[in-house]
Amino acid sequence: MKASFSGVTRVAAGLLVTLGGVAVAQAESKGTLAVVNAGRSGWEVAQRAAEQLNRHAGGWARHAPVAAVLAGKPHAGGLPRGHVGRELAAALQRVRQGRRLSPADLFELGRLLAVDYLVVLRVHERTLSARLFSVHRRGFSPQGFEARDHSVTQLSGYVRAQVRDASSAAPPKRQSWLRRWWFWATAAGVAALTIGLAATSGDERSGDLRIRVVRE
Repeated sequence: MKASFSGVTRVAAGLLVTLGGVAVAQAESKGTLAVVNAGRSGWEVAQRAAEQLNRHAGGWARHAPVAAVLAGKPHAGGLPRGHVGRELAAALQRVRQGRRLSPADLFELGRLLAVDYLVVLRVHERTLSARLFSVHRRGFSPQGFEARDHSVTQLSGYVRAQVRDASSAAPPKRQSWLRRWWFWATAAGVAALTIGLAATSGDERSGDLRIRVVRE
């Protein structure tokens, strides 16, 4: 009985460590992005920017037809079918039609694309401007990017610098998996149920397995 209890206790502790490891891994795996042309022109420039940052592309932005739509290529028609495609089209239209970039609209677009960052571009007559938007923080990076002659060669360096600066800052409390009450409540519940199972499984007379849930 004592050995059984000790063994199951170790299992419960292992479950706690595993759940914590999953949360940390998910929190630290952020880094995918999508390039979005927020203007009505310059899709060729936006497409070059997407190719420059292609290795960081994530979610739906990894698909070339979807990336072409995000770049603003005319008649691209590459959005997924069904409900997801309609929501993406509506979110992208709101971003491009707004006089100012709305964090709420950008958050919705990033959520639908399943990425962590949006590189929001505007192509002007002689220059290219960009701004990194964090989907999880729902805000822009402190610094923007501007290049003459529509050059995208320095864009990847800009993105890396902004992501590094954001990572070094303290994350918002609402984004910390390890501080969410439901995570630790679930973990504690799993451990309590496992220990309760061990405490009631040693019925030597009947050999029955009995589960007793103890509420404190």
